[in-house]
Amino acid sequence: MNVKIQSKGIAGGHNTGSCLGYANYLEHENNEKVDAGMMDSTIPFFDPFGAAVNKMELVKSIDSNTGQLHRDDAKFYSVILSFSDEEVKAMGDSREEILAGVHKVVEGTMDIYAGNFKCDDIRSHADLKYYYTVHEYREGFKPGLHVHVIVSRKDATGSRKISPMTNHRGESSGVIKRGFDRDAFYRSCEQMFDRSFGFDRKTENSYDYYNTMKHGSVEERESMIREVVRESDVVKEVNESILRYVEQLANESHVPEAQKAYMRQQEAQPKEKRAMNTFWNTYHSYYQPLLTSVKESCNNAFSMYVDARDKYGVCSERISEKYDRLKKVYSEIDRLQNEISKARTSKACIKGFCLLIAAVNPAPALILALVGCVVADAQKRSAIAHIRNLREYARNIRHDIENLKVKQEGLKQMKSDTLKQYIDVKDERQSLKTELDTLKDMLQKSSSLSEETLKGLKRLVQERKLMEAVEATRQNSHPDFGASFYQIFVGSYDKLELDLNLLTQNFGCEPHFHPNGGVSDLRIVHKGQTYYASDLFTTERVTSMLNKWETMTGQKPAYKIAAEERAREEVRRRMAQASRIYHAETHRQGQSSKPKL
Repeated sequence: MNVKIQSKGIAGGHNTGSCLGYANYLEHENNEKVDAGMMDSTIPFFDPFGAAVNKMELVKSIDSNTGQLHRDDAKFYSVILSFSDEEVKAMGDSREEILAGVHKVVEGTMDIYAGNFKCDDIRSHADLKYYYTVHEYREGFKPGLHVHVIVSRKDATGSRKISPMTNHRGESSGVIKRGFDRDAFYRSCEQMFDRSFGFDRKTENSYDYYNTMKHGSVEERESMIREVVRESDVVKEVNESILRYVEQLANESHVPEAQKAYMRQQEAQPKEKRAMNTFWNTYHSYYQPLLTSVKESCNNAFSMYVDARDKYGVCSERISEKYDRLKKVYSEIDRLQNEISKARTSKACIKGFCLLIAAVNPAPALILALVGCVVADAQKRSAIAHIRNLREYARNIRHDIENLKVKQEGLKQMKSDTLKQYIDVKDERQSLKTELDTLKDMLQKSSSLSEETLKGLKRLVQERKLMEAVEATRQNSHPDFGASFYQIFVGSYDKLELDLNLLTQNFGCEPHFHPNGGVSDLRIVHKGQTYYASDLFTTERVTSMLNKWETMTGQKPAYKIAAEERAREEVRRRMAQASRIYHAETHRQGQSSKPKL
């Protein structure tokens, strides 16, 4: 058996992409058979368990098992098994036997393929993802049985990358453990075939011979040739010894002296012994094979009865009666055979033999009756089971129809809900777009917004409340310019609300700082024009607005800072005046306490 692993030069394309081209190529023999009118002899693709699979199912399975593989990595490999004419004859005589043998060889080969990686979770062909097909001919319908196997680069679980093309042999020592020894693989496949079919492979037809002749040294080639010659000499010697022995027997049977000596030896035996010898010769030559065949047929019938009982439970009374009668006949044949073997006279042997023949005569009819009853009962039970299965199948179909109706209603409802969700999402998206456009327009009109205000505006957009705040402000807006600004200013709760309200009405508001510190006025921007609050409002309103600004921003008004400075100055003045008074009083008391001269 010739085994070959292909990675490059695969028909139908490279193995770095889809295996569809290779699968299409492997169908050429079936296409040729169909064109030649041999449709009944086409052979499909098979999975690792021998079940036929569709070509597209094969391609989908191999092509989808490529996770974590790069674009230029091999996605699959081709394993080709070729058989000689002698190997084909060893697998069987009929086409069915040969194909069954091929399936057995493929399974054994892929078991060896998996085990050669020395990986704990890849042990047999069941751990691999592969498919194969059988070709019976070479080009032009020339006989040549061979198998094409498409095996995935990754294992059946898709978790490991395995390659038979690695040059590492996977020894137990070293860093790499999952190598592949191709020499050991080819040799093991050949040995597996020989064991499976009892094939006596000659040395010159072995893998070791071809490998040594191609790659071996001079000494290794010489040793292999000597072994082949020695093997041929042994076979020749055995054949010659057999011929010599046959010739000797033939010569002895034609020598008159030998014939006379044999006749004298027979006549010298007692009469009873000669009778016993004659009986046993006849018994073993003619009747023993017949009795063995009858007992074997009985055992086969018993096996059918036991299988039927195990499968269906208690058998019918008719079958049990036939079984008991055949069992008695079988026991009687055994008993009479034992008596004949223990007999000491030819008369006792002949008597037991007559009884044995009388017991054997009804055995064939009883065997046929038991087998017929078992088969008829099995057919009846099979028909009943088939009817039951059909009824169950009909119930399942009705159940499936009801489920399909329910699913159809569910799909209609789901479609309606999906459409409603789509409309809601569309409306929400349009609303968000409007808010973003509004915010963009507001930001373009204002050049001075604090970071906190921008964060607050972002939060309002995320919470979808920007347009609500804008509309509320617009509804509460005052037609008068000054009054509207003042109403917005004093009505805002914090700086964020103030900025939002001012932006909505196209206002801008910035503090005007006094050189000595503090906010002395508010600069108002409206429609490109700049105004000051002190020019638009009374002193009382400006003061209240400055106080409001301090509450919202923490920036003190300039008048408060000036007042505080005046208060501090007054305190300093009074403290200086008190200090002068204190020092003057102290000086005065010091002068009065001095003694007068």
